[in-house]
Amino acid sequence: MALAWCVALAMGAPVRPANAASLVVNSLNDVFDSVCDAAHCSLRDAIHVANNTPADDTITFSASGTIAPVGSLPQIVAASTAGTLMIDGGGNITLSGQSAGRLLWVRVGANLTLQNLTITDASISADGAGVANFGTLTVRNATFSNNAAAAGGGIANFSGATLNIANSTFSSNRASNGGGALANYAGGVVSVDNSAFTGNTTDNNGGSLWNAGSLTVNNSAISANTASADGGGIANFGALTVNTVTFDRNQASSEGGALYNEGTASVSRSIVDANRATFGGGIYSGSAGGLALSRSAVVSNIALHSGGGIYNAGSSEALVGNSTFADNRANVAGGGIANAAGTLTVVNATLSGNSADVSGGGLSNSGSATLQNTIIANSAAGKDCASGGPTSSLAAFHTLIKSTGPNACNLTNSNGNRVGVDPDLGNLTGAPAYFPLNTSSPAIDAGDNISCAAPPINNQSQNGIARPTDGNGDGLAVCDIGAAEAPASPRIFLPVVRRSLVARLHHHVHTVLRAQRD
Repeated sequence: MALAWCVALAMGAPVRPANAASLVVNSLNDVFDSVCDAAHCSLRDAIHVANNTPADDTITFSASGTIAPVGSLPQIVAASTAGTLMIDGGGNITLSGQSAGRLLWVRVGANLTLQNLTITDASISADGAGVANFGTLTVRNATFSNNAAAAGGGIANFSGATLNIANSTFSSNRASNGGGALANYAGGVVSVDNSAFTGNTTDNNGGSLWNAGSLTVNNSAISANTASADGGGIANFGALTVNTVTFDRNQASSEGGALYNEGTASVSRSIVDANRATFGGGIYSGSAGGLALSRSAVVSNIALHSGGGIYNAGSSEALVGNSTFADNRANVAGGGIANAAGTLTVVNATLSGNSADVSGGGLSNSGSATLQNTIIANSAAGKDCASGGPTSSLAAFHTLIKSTGPNACNLTNSNGNRVGVDPDLGNLTGAPAYFPLNTSSPAIDAGDNISCAAPPINNQSQNGIARPTDGNGDGLAVCDIGAAEAPASPRIFLPVVRRSLVARLHHHVHTVLRAQRD
């Protein structure tokens, strides 16, 4: 055995400990001698040993501070050969690329977990400066900052790869072609939970995230990101699911301040606030897109042209349910929503306090629009609703519009509609924000129960009260108009008069009348 050991060393063959499990890095210097022991172990040594060990490995650090590798670290090899690898920085390690290249490469079949560390200052003219992932990558409690690449300044997730991110921060990353923080290619799968994307930028689409594969974002914040083209927060060309996410202060020079969608996008229980773009200050859904927005608030977004809250373009289909649009502004049309040649369905939404300098402060429609159980009111400019164009159509059912005539899309008091009526809304409250209905609101118990029971409402409301309730106390539970459902009101009963009392009163009246006749 000793002879074999010597021969292996002489031939330069890697040393393969049989059951290596825990490797401790005790040096911050990027020195490579292919050995990781108590005398000396760099991160480069530890990855090399892990790559040549068939068991699963964990790399931890007894030293704390910054490691600045000279060039990329060893590529993480397939788990079938080397097992899985976890690199745990313990909250005390920063990996700095010194603007001199990519830091990590995860090969096809490899499985890497990065946690409790910071990856910063990586820079490459290709994709994925922090990490290029072709395998399975898990990122937990990590920070990616100030990385720069062609696409995916922090991470590029390639076709066939899987990326899971939790409790992490991506800030001030940059990409020239798209995805300042993260780029996910077609065939890639990404999930993000409880994370923040702040101050990332791109010269193209997707200031923070660019997606052509499958992307799910939950319980996260996407803030103050910038795109020189489309999608200040996210540019989506694949399948996107967003749940309980705040988009705020993102900007796009062209379309979609918070979100640019040319794929399928489902956004629920989210806040789209104070974003800006030329078209679709909050959200832009393009000709190839399909958008579903539910139980969300679209507030204080600005479009330099049209669609302060949402711009629905071309052949895009947009479905809005149980959502509130407030204080959005467009310099031309559609302060709340602009539907331009697309198909728009709005069910149980409230559009109030929006404005447009030319037309449609609440809604501007030049496509095909259907309104059900919806409130449009209190538009600061551009009136409430404008619809027109050679191929436009608008149908409304159980919809309340405060304006009248052309300023109310020429709707009349038919199909359960209430035109020229003040909805009597309370102040904006909650998160996501909604307008509660005051007790005297004519929107209470004025909706359609069939629409409320069907998707996307499913007898739910934005404020969490199950529909329908008996909001006016008449004994009948009827769905309210708008995003919010009023709480049930105690039923009003007339006093019960006992039969004996009625009989005595009847006898008394009969006696008096008979006496008068006599």
